[in-house]
Amino acid sequence: MIGGGSQRVLTLGGRLADIVSFNFDNSSGMIGPAGVASSVPELTAKKVQWVRDGATKAGRPMPELEIGAYFTFVVPDANAMAEGFGKNFGMSAAEVLDYPHALIGPVDHLCDTIIERREKYGISYITVGDKNAEPFAPVVARLAGK
Repeated sequence: MIGGGSQRVLTLGGRLADIVSFNFDNSSGMIGPAGVASSVPELTAKKVQWVRDGATKAGRPMPELEIGAYFTFVVPDANAMAEGFGKNFGMSAAEVLDYPHALIGPVDHLCDTIIERREKYGISYITVGDKNAEPFAPVVARLAGK
């Protein structure tokens, strides 16, 4: 796994890694509004392109790579969680729900969002914290066709 946010690191990840994880700009020393803003949809698309460029230069097909995402919460009300999350990072609930690195909502919504982001960004590696592992199990089962 190679994680980073700069063009140099993500291109290297595309050339060499099995998993590429997008990091925020944490130059302030913490994950805050500026760091989270460094991974909005249009900037995430740019980062995906850097990974693709590295993979292409190395003659690797993108399906060999896994691209990672963060912030996974299985909750019945996506909007309520997104509003709280957004207040911490200077974003609206709608922006949080569209944020490529956050999966928030009930099982059906998460399944749809994972498929959508896989098609749009190639995100296939999802980080799930220990508190959400059990609630996330139905997502895994449904996407695995079980």
